[in-house]
Amino acid sequence: MSDYVFSVIIPAHNEEKYIAKCIDAIKRASEKVGADNVQIIVSANRCTDNTVEIASAMGAEICENTVIMYQRGKKRRRKARQGRYYRNH
Repeated sequence: MSDYVFSVIIPAHNEEKYIAKCIDAIKRASEKVGADNVQIIVSANRCTDNTVEIASAMGAEICENTVIMYQRGKKRRRKARQGRYYRNH
């Protein structure tokens, strides 16, 4: 485990309209509670738009999820997290 306190996992499929607002809201909320070291992971599920590029530019980690089956993708996201606590968003 690293020094992250929280890991927030955001499953996404073609969310370029909303991903920036989502990541920004997570960052603002974590600042309000004084959690400076929050890990944001975007689980990109076969995105064909600019979701991955936008999330990367905002500092989120990308977990490319090309697996169609939900349970396998969920397991992959859990392995990517490094915080003591996490919220699967």
